[in-house]
Amino acid sequence: MADPEIEERIRNLARELREILQTCIAHPPHLVNTQMRKAGEIEREIESYGYPVKWEVTLDENNPEEINVVVTVWQVKENLSPEDQKIYDAWFLGRQKITGKDITG
Repeated sequence: MADPEIEERIRNLARELREILQTCIAHPPHLVNTQMRKAGEIEREIESYGYPVKWEVTLDENNPEEINVVVTVWQVKENLSPEDQKIYDAWFLGRQKITGKDITG
């Protein structure tokens, strides 16, 4: 992340995503539909900057009320080889549900 403003924006979005998931994940979907929709919007915004997002939830079997959410924002390595760039582009375009013609040859 080169641009400090974008870096800070992504950090704030990731924190907000984690808070929403932490709060909503254990509730029935119909009760938290609006909040989970917001979580999806946040995830898509982070990914729109070109940074893949992964989140995972863990539960403590001894204390089911304790929910731990980890949000990971991946920074794509700069100067990818042409082959790796094609793999990333295909994943990213597919994730964004964008279709298009490969103009890279």
